[in-house]
Amino acid sequence: MSATQRRTATLTLISAVALTILVGAMGAGVASDTVSIVEYEPDHQNVTAGEEVTVEITLLAQQGVHGGGVDRVELTSVYDAAVFNVTNVEQGDWMEQGEETSVEMNVTEGDGETTIYQERVPSANGTSGSGTFAELTFEVDEDAEPGTYEIGYRDDAMVQMVSDHYQPVFPSSATITVTEPIAEEEFDGFGPMFWVGIGIVAAMVSLATYIRWQRETSNG
Repeated sequence: MSATQRRTATLTLISAVALTILVGAMGAGVASDTVSIVEYEPDHQNVTAGEEVTVEITLLAQQGVHGGGVDRVELTSVYDAAVFNVTNVEQGDWMEQGEETSVEMNVTEGDGETTIYQERVPSANGTSGSGTFAELTFEVDEDAEPGTYEIGYRDDAMVQMVSDHYQPVFPSSATITVTEPIAEEEFDGFGPMFWVGIGIVAAMVSLATYIRWQRETSNG
């Protein structure tokens, strides 16, 4: 996570917590006492059309003020289906943190979106903190137009706690700049100027050899 991202995440987290406390103090009541932040790492990459690129989905979530962490998460990445195709999804270790448990993961793909659902079984008091939720590998279409494209999140992201409360989710997008592949030029053989150069070098070597022979003969 870059310094700018950390500052942004910290300010977002502080603002969200302050708002939650304020609303609770006013007696309005809230469904959750913590917030979570979801980001892509890195937040920008360059890739050539036809190649693959991998991004990490990082998650930061707090433990509830009354104890207990997160036991279910569902995030949907959205992207331009004409440019990107998801070729692999790897589970991160974020959901495994804390008390020993196993994590069930389900991946659902649609047109320009990939949904990742993870659940701790058993919940084992949930998890919190920061880490890698998952890794996404995209294949860039060979005919993709050069340009900068965004990978974001659908607005129905779910981070659920063992208390059955849902944390407000603050997502950040990433950008990927696609460039044209470098064309490989075929070797058509040496051009005429190459052979002219070779001839000149050969003539100079022959002349130098002749001059040296003449000198050695005269001295002898």
